[in-house]
Amino acid sequence: MAASPAATLTSTIQSLSLNRAPSPTHDLAPRSSLTTSHPSAAHASPRPPRPRAHLPPLPDLRFEQSYLRSIAGVCGWRSVLYVTVRDQVVFPLVQGLVWTLLLQGWRAWMHGARWSGRGVGGTIASICYGIYNSPGAADSSEPIHPTEFSTFILARKEYVSSTSNIYTLKPKEAASTSAIRDNFYAGLWRTGVWSVQFRQPQLQIARSYTPLPPPAPEISKSDASLDLRFLIRKEPDGEISDRYLDRLPIGSEIDIRGPHIEFEIPQDVSDVVFLAGGTGIAPAIQAANCALHSRASKPLKSYPKVHILWASRKREDCVGGGEPPHRAASYLWRLFTSSPRPKISAGGESQGVLVKEVEALKRIFIGSLDVDYFVDEEGSSITPDIVCKALSPKCIDSEPKKPGSKLILVSGPDGFIRYIAGPKEWKAGSMEQGKIGGLLAGLDIRGWDVWKL
Repeated sequence: MAASPAATLTSTIQSLSLNRAPSPTHDLAPRSSLTTSHPSAAHASPRPPRPRAHLPPLPDLRFEQSYLRSIAGVCGWRSVLYVTVRDQVVFPLVQGLVWTLLLQGWRAWMHGARWSGRGVGGTIASICYGIYNSPGAADSSEPIHPTEFSTFILARKEYVSSTSNIYTLKPKEAASTSAIRDNFYAGLWRTGVWSVQFRQPQLQIARSYTPLPPPAPEISKSDASLDLRFLIRKEPDGEISDRYLDRLPIGSEIDIRGPHIEFEIPQDVSDVVFLAGGTGIAPAIQAANCALHSRASKPLKSYPKVHILWASRKREDCVGGGEPPHRAASYLWRLFTSSPRPKISAGGESQGVLVKEVEALKRIFIGSLDVDYFVDEEGSSITPDIVCKALSPKCIDSEPKKPGSKLILVSGPDGFIRYIAGPKEWKAGSMEQGKIGGLLAGLDIRGWDVWKL
């Protein structure tokens, strides 16, 4: 819309009336009668300008230009090939290698620094709070003490699988009398399931491990009754199992204290069903040894019935234990051959260390001990039907028995215990049994006492 002539005229007159060069004396009004205005020089500046640095021009980092510049003074195709391989292949590989070595060195240094820091912090904490006692303070007449650490020597490390070993420890100082040497552990093996604590000296932390009973005479002829054997699984980044025990050479000193009774098995127990996962077979062998040897002087028919269900992740953990199911045969084996999968001998040399001990115990107590093996990688697992069959043909005993005479014990990793009987619960600063859940919650187990180790 076009502007009106009146508005245009007014704007023109106003612009013509503007004074392009006002005088500070006549045309600029001061703020008050007491102040005056003064013209300021246009070239005046409150601070001098900052000098600018003369930087070189930015280099041309484009690949084409840099490559052409590198071969600018080269003559011949061989020289061009040499420069190309040197600049585009060799130098980048060398730079990457150097950078990787620097990073790995930095990580190793940081790992050592963290380890040293934790060790110093643990030492300060132990000094301030007095939680851990110095080794050697225990009574020299006893190989182990429940409240004070005793020093043992790592005498042997026996391979079980790629993730597990059996560690044999012997006391650093011999017992004072032969009676203590021969009978110190006898009462513990007849009590039930017990454990000892290992101490990590750098971090001042302790972990509990269950010792294995002495092997049957037909397996081991050793008479070192003061030696203790432990089945320990190497957990990834485990402060004791991986970073400490697995790296100790033979002859190293290890501080342990105990014993700590985990569960007492009644003398009149009649049935024991033990569900073991992984290294949970150690307390299972301990419980079977206790329940069966407690009746050694009685007729065989009075022995309790012990049934162990042992679940392992890999066959290497229980080599020779039972026969792998037919459905677990390798697909490639069935594809390229028509012969059946070779079976593992029941008593051959292919049996693992633990399987040999379990089978030897079965031969000693014929008919009183049964062991079933389950391997995850072969597709076999512990199911409700298998547990119900292990408890009894009808899953409930028609004859009422004394409380505590029929036991269901569960041991293994936390995930296994949670799957079988539900998780434990932390209450009042200690780990409690918690409610029965998991697989057992769906079974009728009246008359059975359940205990999670």
